[in-house]
Amino acid sequence: VEVGLGAGYDRKQFDAAGLPWTGAAERVAHLEETVLKLKDSGADAGREPAPRIMIAGRGDRVLQLAAREADIIAFTGTARVRDGEGLRLGNLAEITDRVRLVHDLLGERVQDVELNIPIHRVLLPGTDTAAVSDVWQNTLDLEPDELSELPSLLMGTPEECAEQLRARRKRFGITYFSVLEPEMMAFSKVIEAMR
Repeated sequence: VEVGLGAGYDRKQFDAAGLPWTGAAERVAHLEETVLKLKDSGADAGREPAPRIMIAGRGDRVLQLAAREADIIAFTGTARVRDGEGLRLGNLAEITDRVRLVHDLLGERVQDVELNIPIHRVLLPGTDTAAVSDVWQNTLDLEPDELSELPSLLMGTPEECAEQLRARRKRFGITYFSVLEPEMMAFSKVIEAMR
């Protein structure tokens, strides 16, 4: 069993749930309190094994908390757009920076913690142009040849995508990939190529 948590970044989700939108510091403090209560309740229940805790984020404070408390650290694969409003897919340098920070924070725990990143898009040959256009709109500051380097994007034939996953495992130590529901059919072809 895994319990996945984050501080939240989308005010619309808070509004839809009827929750107050607070500043980042307060949301991270609430996340930490929740994580510690979950860990205490698992220990008190004496369950074997206790649920694994996944903490997702990209900011320093969330990643510091994750390095101290999480069994799984999930990178978002995103970065803020230049005006600070909204998100885009994070480029190679931005994701590398976050992974490096986590490795430094983990220290000796690095072997005990699993690293995760979501796959936001799987662009196989024949992908409709609307999906490709959507990716392009979220990565306007990148050259077309840089798209294949985005850690949260798979692009190419199923065999090329499988090799991209292997390369990310080797480069970043990421062994756990989450695939968003709309991408699952395309990703199933990548799984076949990995067998």
